[in-house]
Amino acid sequence: MGLCESQEVKDQKEINRRIDKYTFKYIVYELRVYDVGGQRSERRKWIHCFDDVNALIFVVAVSEYDQTLREDNKTNRLTEALELYDGIIASKFFEKSSIILFLNKKDLFEVKIKKVSLNVCFPNYKGKTIIICLVIL
Repeated sequence: MGLCESQEVKDQKEINRRIDKYTFKYIVYELRVYDVGGQRSERRKWIHCFDDVNALIFVVAVSEYDQTLREDNKTNRLTEALELYDGIIASKFFEKSSIILFLNKKDLFEVKIKKVSLNVCFPNYKGKTIIICLVIL
């Protein structure tokens, strides 16, 4: 099966166009979690979710280092995610918030990295692939 036919590509066809809210009770606390779409066209919907945020979990699919955005088919997905992350951590909305960078899809990354070099996303990268696989938990 080629990379274009992989389960990863099939799973990514549906775009999250909503803001999903989940509420959890923990001891005496009420935790509200908002799942927002990551596509450029969906980002404008985020702003009203940022009032009084205690923590932000920023999720990046590390396996997408060789893929481009749906919006322009030129911009690398991982590069875009890291630039967005840089902008978010510098935002006034999160000055007092804890921020967690969560790299997911490690299983897909481990398969893909054997076939596609990190140089696709990071042209100056000269390290060994095995080190990267061990660092990402």
